[in-house]
Amino acid sequence: MDFKTKGRRMANQEHVALLDRGVDVWNEWRERHPQLHPDLDGINLSGTDLHGVDFADAALNGADLRGANLSRAILIRASLKEANLRDCDCRRANFYKTVLGKAYLAGANLSDSVLIEANLIEVNLEGSVLHKAVLRRAVLGKSILVRSSLLSADLHRVFASRADFSRADLREADFYKANLNRTVLFGANLREAVLSGANLREADLREADLYKATLHKANLFRANLNGADLREAVFIEADLREAELQNTNLGDAVLIRASLSDY
Repeated sequence: MDFKTKGRRMANQEHVALLDRGVDVWNEWRERHPQLHPDLDGINLSGTDLHGVDFADAALNGADLRGANLSRAILIRASLKEANLRDCDCRRANFYKTVLGKAYLAGANLSDSVLIEANLIEVNLEGSVLHKAVLRRAVLGKSILVRSSLLSADLHRVFASRADFSRADLREADFYKANLNRTVLFGANLREAVLSGANLREADLREADLYKATLHKANLFRANLNGADLREAVFIEADLREAELQNTNLGDAVLIRASLSDY
């Protein structure tokens, strides 16, 4: 494979040499030495087939993984800070508790991947695909998910304050008790999404499609819902105080015990 390294800090060349011998040899070595934490910082793996590779606890900070095949890869507790994973195939990969701060994942396919408790702060996921991905308790603060697709994704208790989901496809996504404080959801498709108990305080939901969405006990204090489609949405016990609702379609919406004012 002849992998080369680049970046501020060089990878361990012995580890690079082992990976150069192929995924099967690498995984066998990992099984024999589970206590070791591979050092692959700055390695260039762009366009490489790494299907099923075991990168658990590995350091891949600043690595170049553009267009690589990481489907079914194990990246549990790995560190990929500032790594480049543009257009990477990460379907069914396991990123449990992985650190991806400021990583570049635009156009990546993360369908059916596990990102539970992953650190995705300031990550660029523009145009990425995360169909049915599991992001429970993941941290997405200030991340970019413009035009990304999270169809039926599990985002229970995700922290996505100030993230940008503009024009994202979030149909049937589950944001139960998610923190979406000041999050941008402009023009997002949230049809039949679950936002029960979510914190949407001061969120930008202009022109968002919330048809049949569930917002039971959601906090929408001062949220901007101008031009949004809220037909048949459920707002039981939701907090809509000071929310902006100009040109909003509330046809057949359920507003039982919802708070619309301080009185």
